[in-house]
Amino acid sequence: MTSFPNLRREDGFSMYIVIMVMMVLMTLAAALSAAGNQSSTGINNDELGVRALQAAEAGAQAAVHRLNLQQPVDTKCVTTVVANPQNANSWCAVTSAESVGNSASYRYQTSIPMQSGCTGSTYGSSTVERCVVSVGTAGAVTRRVVQRVVSSSGADPFPTNGIVGKDFITFGNNNVVTGGLGSNGQITLGTNSTVSGSVTLWSGAPAPIGYSGTVVRDPLPFVFSPPNMLNPLTLLDSKTSNDNGRLLTGANPADSCSPGTGPLSGATCYTNTGAAPRTLSLGNQGSVTLGGGTYNFCQINLGQGAQVNIATGAQVLIYIDSVSRPGSLCLSTQGDITSGNNALFSNPSGDPRALQIVVYGSPAYPTISFPNNATMAAAIYAPNTNISFKNNGVFTGGITAKGVTLKNNASWDTRLDNFHLATTLVYYRGAWRQCDSRAQTTTSPATGCL
Repeated sequence: MTSFPNLRREDGFSMYIVIMVMMVLMTLAAALSAAGNQSSTGINNDELGVRALQAAEAGAQAAVHRLNLQQPVDTKCVTTVVANPQNANSWCAVTSAESVGNSASYRYQTSIPMQSGCTGSTYGSSTVERCVVSVGTAGAVTRRVVQRVVSSSGADPFPTNGIVGKDFITFGNNNVVTGGLGSNGQITLGTNSTVSGSVTLWSGAPAPIGYSGTVVRDPLPFVFSPPNMLNPLTLLDSKTSNDNGRLLTGANPADSCSPGTGPLSGATCYTNTGAAPRTLSLGNQGSVTLGGGTYNFCQINLGQGAQVNIATGAQVLIYIDSVSRPGSLCLSTQGDITSGNNALFSNPSGDPRALQIVVYGSPAYPTISFPNNATMAAAIYAPNTNISFKNNGVFTGGITAKGVTLKNNASWDTRLDNFHLATTLVYYRGAWRQCDSRAQTTTSPATGCL
């Protein structure tokens, strides 16, 4: 048998090679494991970063929604409610963290109107612009965003504490207005009609007739913002997002209703059919009590002595929709408020903010008339419609309309100073960016965002 003595002498060297190979393999495995852990950590952090950014965006949108819903005056901003800015500062306090689920949350700060110190460029002096900073958190990761939000018109829908008629204001005799007037056109006051406030004239309007008090002139026209027709609570089309359902038979909760008598009365006060979409009809002496919220009607018909009551403590926004608005589903014969003698909107609080009426405007009804002997406390916005008030009315609140006519012996007491309708000053995003990670304080939240 042949032997190989040289191979026996190499047994130790073979073992050395095996050990070296195993060490290399173990080193590679450790390196791969470390790389895998780093990759897993990186992926996890990336996922948390995406979730934190999404939470920050949710906070930014929530802030704008609350601005639209609560419409703070220019000296205030919002947290979850209308609030004063921090002392000697343009920013409201930071909100408490609000969860968006999956262990993510946001908090935000809003500012009073400001045109500098926010991201993006200003939209001009005729706009109302605010800044919003939102911080999103997921796990230990945070992301921050800033947005400049801009009002749709920048104009107060009630720029004078009183009555605005874009094209004209015409008074009969013996009318008394405790407040001011404003128009792009002719203002005419009849015998013994008085205005305690000043008169504002825009865009070269002629001198008022029958008025010798203070006149303020503005070379620019007053531009009306079109009605938004969104439910201010949901920001959805009020055609479908409304409280009309409380008028249906068997509703719970329900708005109490008595149809009254005569040709306008029926089995119910409210119909929503193809022949009569979203129609509120009360016959003679009929009544309905609206419990609060947003209502959208294509037509309101009121018989003699009929009453639309606002429930005690409630706030009601009534839209009068129109076929002129795409997708409204209203008919060409709708878009009006008809009212018999002594019909009225009863607002027991006397606060016009509790009854807001927004009229989109219909070609079939260029003028909406309120009856004789009406008593009313309301804020009325009708940029495409003339509003006429007949004799012996008593009114509290403000009106902005295409044209305004007061017949004889009416009195008007204004209480709508600094009041903004959510339907005319909706804030929208003008500029947005993600901020860097520099530290910031609650008094300067936009640091690193500009």
